[in-house]
Amino acid sequence: MPGIYGVINSRNFDLTDIKETGNDNIEHKDYMIGKTSIKKFENDKVFFDNDEFSIIIDGVVLNLQELRNKYTASSWPNTIIKMYKQIGEQFMDSFRGAFSGILCDKINNTFIIFTNHYGDKGIFYTVLEDKVVFSYDLKMVKDILKKNDVGTSFNINAAYELLTYGFMIEDNTIIDKIKRLTAGKYIKINNGKIAVNSFYELNNNIINNLSEEKLIDSFDELFRYSVKLEFDKDIEYGYSHLAGLSGGLDSRMTTWVANDLGYKNITNYTFSKSNYLDYKVAQEIAIKLGNKFIFKSLDDLRYLEDIDLVIKNNGGTGCASGHIHGRSFLELINFDKFGLIHTGQLGDVVVGTFSSKKEHTKPSINDGTYSNLLIDRVNWIELDRYKNEEIFKMYNRGFNGALNSHITMQNYSEVSSPFILKEFMDLCLSIDPKIRFNHNVYYNWILTKYPEAAKYTYEKYRVSIDSFIFKNKLFYLMLKRIPKKLKNKNNEILFKLGFRESKYSNDDMNPFQYWYDTDYNMRKNISNYFEQNLSCIDEFSNLNNDIVWMFNNSLAREKIQILSLLSAYKYMFIEDSNK
Repeated sequence: MPGIYGVINSRNFDLTDIKETGNDNIEHKDYMIGKTSIKKFENDKVFFDNDEFSIIIDGVVLNLQELRNKYTASSWPNTIIKMYKQIGEQFMDSFRGAFSGILCDKINNTFIIFTNHYGDKGIFYTVLEDKVVFSYDLKMVKDILKKNDVGTSFNINAAYELLTYGFMIEDNTIIDKIKRLTAGKYIKINNGKIAVNSFYELNNNIINNLSEEKLIDSFDELFRYSVKLEFDKDIEYGYSHLAGLSGGLDSRMTTWVANDLGYKNITNYTFSKSNYLDYKVAQEIAIKLGNKFIFKSLDDLRYLEDIDLVIKNNGGTGCASGHIHGRSFLELINFDKFGLIHTGQLGDVVVGTFSSKKEHTKPSINDGTYSNLLIDRVNWIELDRYKNEEIFKMYNRGFNGALNSHITMQNYSEVSSPFILKEFMDLCLSIDPKIRFNHNVYYNWILTKYPEAAKYTYEKYRVSIDSFIFKNKLFYLMLKRIPKKLKNKNNEILFKLGFRESKYSNDDMNPFQYWYDTDYNMRKNISNYFEQNLSCIDEFSNLNNDIVWMFNNSLAREKIQILSLLSAYKYMFIEDSNK
């Protein structure tokens, strides 16, 4: 895994494990910092040390050249120093992209540890009086604490979050003393005083009263700028472009706008059940645009055996089901010639909205859950901290949940989505949810600016968004919605009569429940994993009982949430104790 790590105020602290990693380290009498990085975009990464500053940056800064031109510094490290001196401790707010880093100001005895605006470059940390231990790897932090006789224990609240939401809420991890540095946050250590501050916060106050036409012009301009930043970064390093593509709209718009801007040498990829719409539509679009196309079938379910590998990578911060299929594709690709992994992550909730109504409402404990079977056990989340439902969901289901998959991708290359550029998000969130609700402005943007992109089937509704059926609710109901419901009802009847192995449809990108019902080996593997690892949490009797009940009453995806928790506990506490 790539990222930064270190110990601040490290005197009398055993750092043997860090020194023996063989990674790049900077060691001074009061601190040790380091990084491990993939060998890509190396001029964006920083490993710098002089008499005044130590600086380490991992990831990619899309607007690096713009910043260097603006601050007229001789190098990227000197640009950062100049920004710090002129802007102050929140200099990283000017960066764009997926990055994390630390700046050590030796003269003023100040340390700034930071992640990016949406927190997908993970940093886990713990505060010990005047010390801070941090790392991209949750297990590394735990191991450093153990080496120095600092005890840790299992965070049962976080366990219930994983079982309910499929990811951790806020800054929680499954280890009680260790927190995650969340989106837009930085840690400041100054002369022994430690604080966690924000350099960026989401704000969805409705401040944009432009007409829809002008709004579309504004965010189209920003979206094109965001796509340009990403694809120019590939070209800067001589890489070809690799972009996900499916039957949805988000990845489609990333690829379509890149093509419209004149970028060539794009390879699109998709993974789904064989012959499903995601494959068919993605292939049609790739052919239309003249792009190369790679397809990975998900029909071979052996990739489900990789749960432990996924959980070791994300530290149990998210359910393995959101990573496993993607990892099975990424393992097949030679990334030597490819640059960023371009995605469309969060497009539907940025241009669209996480709001369940046409106006902002207060958040609920049920917002963003993947399973409500144990929802009554989750009673500690301070919902009053969030202005409304959209903000709660964006920070948690969006940044902590959906972008958790970036942790897996970052083992292969840096990852980016044009929908999460700060300026683009800020503009979209400032638009009245009445306009964004049900993706209305999203559809109108595509129809107005990219009408050819609207001609291809939208997987969610099985029709193109420029079609008469899509625009006419009555016809859509009669020709698409009702027949689908009747088909599902027919499946249920045939299942009850014993003519089908599953009442669930297999007409899906990833028909997980259908596969579970119809594939003996899948059921056996999931059941065996559960039975072989359940005993590891025997000492937590209430949790153990809840998990047994949940496993016996849950759907397949919920079972993977359970297996993800067992895997995380085993990795963090059982395997560790056996060393």
